[in-house]
Amino acid sequence: MTKQSTRAWRLAFLIFVVVAGSCSSPAPESPAAQSAAADQETVRAVVAGIISADNERNLESVMSFYEDDAVLLPPGESPVYGKRYIRPRYQSLFESSRLKMFPTSEETIVSGDWAFDQGYIQGNVVTQEKDAETTRVVDDQYLMILHKQSAGSWKIAKLMWHPRQKTDEAANKSE
Repeated sequence: MTKQSTRAWRLAFLIFVVVAGSCSSPAPESPAAQSAAADQETVRAVVAGIISADNERNLESVMSFYEDDAVLLPPGESPVYGKRYIRPRYQSLFESSRLKMFPTSEETIVSGDWAFDQGYIQGNVVTQEKDAETTRVVDDQYLMILHKQSAGSWKIAKLMWHPRQKTDEAANKSE
């Protein structure tokens, strides 16, 4: 065999290896990767679920999403510690208002038994006061920290939110 034919055979073999490798099916995801992906979807379902319960004014459903010692961090207010103190806030809101809100999750990270989800909520809150209705537009950024329970469900441990800045406002602050 000449050097040229040896090179041709090596090149043909290399092409065969590359083509054969690209035709094979990808390696299956590890069980850990599959579990992490499932946990991310479950965390996102908690976000969607609590907003749906808010929109339905379903107090018991809303409360089922929180850990007993959960903490709310509302904008411009003191923290609210525990379901015992979170419940009256929702009860008052549901008695006086109708909500129509839509969540958008931008990032979900799961690490062991802890996860966070951050995104934004848009919609409106219609409040009935005496003979007048007022509508407040909601455009809030949120950060939700969740804890995986021993039974495998995810519950909200901490929830923080604030109004989102408009793009031009955010640009002006960075100058």
